Amino acid sequence: MDEGGKTTGRTALLGQLLQAWRVGGEPPTWEALRASAGGLGESLCLIRWPGADGDAVIAEAGAQAVLAYGSPLTGEPVQALTSGRRDAVEEASQARALGEPFTAEDAIGGRRVARLYLPLDEAPPAVACAVIRID
Repeated sequence: MDEGGKTTGRTALLGQLLQAWRVGGEPPTWEALRASAGGLGESLCLIRWPGADGDAVIAEAGAQAVLAYGSPLTGEPVQALTSGRRDAVEEASQARALGEPFTAEDAIGGRRVARLYLPLDEAPPAVACAVIRID
């Protein structure tokens, strides 16, 4: 894992999405991030915590994020991003708590996938997750 939003050794798309997050505000809203990301927004998922004690769910998923995983993501628990492991819950929660971007790489179904978690200014709380296939 690579903290602080660093994209060393990863696809340039992660750097472009990190830049779109920085341009969208401190932190941006989901709509501001999608607007500043342009077409790259199709790689983003919106993760929301629906209640104070509720588990995070994927509220929206762009077409490229869905293609990277090969299955629908909208409406799924956030652990769908790590094949049912709780890693994605911990990753998204860390980005939310720290208010800083956070990256992780994983093998999902034989594919290498990078996830860039981006805190958002939303109520209820939310984090964007850029999903990029890197193999």
